Amino acid sequence: MAAGKAGLVPSSDSVKDTVKVRDVGCKMHEETVAYVHPQMRHPWNRQAPELFARTARAWFEREAIPAGFKEL
Repeated sequence: MAAGKAGLVPSSDSVKDTVKVRDVGCKMHEETVAYVHPQMRHPWNRQAPELFARTARAWFEREAIPAGFKEL
């Protein structure tokens, strides 16, 4: 997961690095995926704690990721 919102405050995660880590993970586990949320800043668990919790739960339970995320 990457937080994609930048702007005056440089608080976005590197999408390029997120894709790189996903590609490394795919070598050992082909189901590895990466997502970005363009409206979240790092650390997005502080910006939107409820969304963070819902996303973590969905991830762990292999359910659909909440709306707003884009698969990389």
